[in-house]
Amino acid sequence: ESNEGDLREIHKRCAECKKFFYGKYQVGIFCFDHSNYFCFNCFQTSTENIEGDVINSEEFSFELYDYRSLTRDKVEKILENRVVNTFVLRSRTEPGKMCVSVKRKNEIEHRIVNEKEFKGETWYYLKKGRASTDLKEMIEKSKEDLELKVPLGHPSSKKILDIFRDLDDSFKNCIFSNLSEYETQQYLANQPIGTYFFNSTSFGIYLVKKAEQNIENLRLYEDEFKCVGFEDSNVKQDSLIDLMKYCQTLPIDHQHYLAEPLKRRNPEVLDISGDRSRTGTNWNHVSDPDIPFKSSKDAETILKDQSIGSFIIRKNEDGEVRISYRQESTVKHKRLKRDGNGLYIYPENEQSITLREYINQLRSEGEITNPVAI
Repeated sequence: ESNEGDLREIHKRCAECKKFFYGKYQVGIFCFDHSNYFCFNCFQTSTENIEGDVINSEEFSFELYDYRSLTRDKVEKILENRVVNTFVLRSRTEPGKMCVSVKRKNEIEHRIVNEKEFKGETWYYLKKGRASTDLKEMIEKSKEDLELKVPLGHPSSKKILDIFRDLDDSFKNCIFSNLSEYETQQYLANQPIGTYFFNSTSFGIYLVKKAEQNIENLRLYEDEFKCVGFEDSNVKQDSLIDLMKYCQTLPIDHQHYLAEPLKRRNPEVLDISGDRSRTGTNWNHVSDPDIPFKSSKDAETILKDQSIGSFIIRKNEDGEVRISYRQESTVKHKRLKRDGNGLYIYPENEQSITLREYINQLRSEGEITNPVAI
């Protein structure tokens, strides 16, 4: 039984089965590993399917990432099964020294916590200019630059389940990765009510649908019996396909009503000679949904038999824009950094420019020549 008085006034759910705790005094078990409440049955079983919400800065409590009792080997083993950018503060082999370990896409990154003595105080920093005498404040100052997004102790660090396994190829073009709010609005702006697609992020899989007044993001979950449903509702079916079919039978004014999946455009060649391509893409916007998702291996396959300087514009699995281009004996991949205002930062002069200007600049420098059909 929870002994926190305010919890008795809030009708809470089990984080695993999503069922409410009933009774005047809601009975549940708080798990410190997952920072959440569970019913007795779910607490006894595996909690590896639990996923948390997108983490706000105020939720970065020190206890969620302070694991200084763990060794490097133990931390690496744990982080292998966590989402990208999960991080933890741990001890190093040298007594009293610390390190921040972060799960990246293809590796576990370890950053030493530097220490400096100044006027009788110990200052900690991961990056110069971000020092503090307090470890928590040090993390707060560095988390944006170093992409420390998910504390190890938060349930959102758990890997996302593959609920797309039952979908056939006809749904391939309505599954996206890490779309921004701008991009979801662009996709559904002129679509009929009930049009939907899926947005897979580091924090969960969302069904994004066009509602009457706005765009709704409905988070999906899968229970221990592989049934798929919407969080914060009792709508659940045996599979994702069954869930979509059921929602198509609901009234149009129902929150979970679905019509048809989005038919995504996929341009064959990106025309960057002007402000707009022949598919209507506005290259003056950084978050353009018509840039196709291709891995680096896909890009290398596409460009391997092309002439030197040939290039493609793509998004990687994390939704980051890349320019991949052919050189004499290899394919290079240039990361395009964003400035937060819809433009790209050109590395040579740190100026913010449009995508079209970026491409024209690379052309004038002789790095790239002509776009390739993808």
